[in-house]
Amino acid sequence: MTNANREGLEQMLRDLIRSGRAGDRLPTVRSMMSRFGISQGVVQSVLEVLRGEKLISAQVGRGTFVAVDGEIAPSNSSLVSEDNTNLEQGRSVLMLSRHAATARSRQASRELQKQLSEDGIQSLQVTYSDVDHALLALRALPKFDACVLQSHFELVNIDLLWFLRQRSRIIVLDGATITGIDVDSVASDWRSALDLALQHLFEQGHQKIAFATSSAEARPIDATRQHYESMRRWGDWEDKLLPPILLDHVPGEERVEEIQKQLVEYRGSDGKPEFSALMIWGVTNGEILLDALSRLDWRIPEDVSVVLLGHVDVESEHKNFFTVAGTCAMDAVKNIQESIQRRLTFADASYRTVYLEAVLDRKDSVKMLPAAKK
Repeated sequence: MTNANREGLEQMLRDLIRSGRAGDRLPTVRSMMSRFGISQGVVQSVLEVLRGEKLISAQVGRGTFVAVDGEIAPSNSSLVSEDNTNLEQGRSVLMLSRHAATARSRQASRELQKQLSEDGIQSLQVTYSDVDHALLALRALPKFDACVLQSHFELVNIDLLWFLRQRSRIIVLDGATITGIDVDSVASDWRSALDLALQHLFEQGHQKIAFATSSAEARPIDATRQHYESMRRWGDWEDKLLPPILLDHVPGEERVEEIQKQLVEYRGSDGKPEFSALMIWGVTNGEILLDALSRLDWRIPEDVSVVLLGHVDVESEHKNFFTVAGTCAMDAVKNIQESIQRRLTFADASYRTVYLEAVLDRKDSVKMLPAAKK
C-alpha cells in the first residue's frame, strides 16, 4: 500500500508541475502525508527525486515551488489569480466574518490563521457590520486564492457571494450550507447533536425534558427545531418532550433577563422547574446561562439537569461545567483547511459539504435519576 501511495503522490506532483507555472506553490508536506497516508520520510523521498530532476525548488519557511532550472520564479510572477492580477508571491486566503461573531467563530479564525501561516499561506481577517460594509471593504482589497466566509446563523447574502467570486476562485462557507452553487461548506449537524443530548438524558432516567432554542430565522435553527417537533410526535414522546421554548435572540447576542423571562413561565408552584432536564441551544455564553438559572433559584443539577448544544472545545460556552452535545471548533478548522488545499490541488473537484461529527462531552450538569439506577 505504501508503494502505491508513494506512486500516487509522485504522479500528482508531476501533474501539478506539468499543468502549473514557474513559482506555483505545491501542497505542504503535512497535507501530502495526510492525503496519501504516508510518512514524512516517504514524502521527502519523492520531493528529493523531483528536486534531482530540477522540477521543484524549496525555500526554508516558505515551501516547495515549481521551478525553472532549479530556481524559483521571480517574485513578480503572477501566482494567484486566473486573470493575471499580480499579487505578492505565495498563496493567500481572505477570512470574512461579522463583528458580532461568536467565541467559537473567533477561536476558529485564530487557529485557522495559525495553521495557514505554518503552511506558508498568507491570510487576512476582515470583519464587517452589514453586507454594504463588507462590499465597501472588499472593493479596496486585491484578489485571493481562497475566501472563508463565516456564516453560522445569519443569511448568506447572494450579492456578497457574487462579489467574493470576483475576488477569489475558491469559497468555503464555515457554518452554513448551500447546495447547487460552486462553493464548499463545513457545517455542524445539529440534529445529530440533539439526538445525542436526548439519548443521554433518557439514559439518565429523565422523562420530562424541555428544549430552549433561539427563535431566529436561520436554516440550522429551523431544521433542528423541526427535528425536535418530529421527535415529540413519536409514540409517547409528546408526553416526555415539552413544546420548544423560544428564546428571542440571535445566538451570540443573548441576555440574562431575556432567558430568565422565557424560563420563568415553566416554574412550578414550589418555584422549581416543571421539567427535570433542559436542553438549550443558541446560548453561547455559559456565564450568562448560569446567571439566568441562578436568578430563577434553580440549582444545577439538583433541580434541573442541563445539556448545551454547542462546541465541546470552546470553554466560554460550557465553563467546564455544562455537559455539551455538539462539534469541535478544531474539527472545523481542519476541514476548512483541507477543503482549501483540496481545491487548490484539484481545481475541478466536485463541490461538497462536510458535516462535522457530533460528540457528547459529559461534565457536571446532568444528574442520574433514581429510575435509571434500577
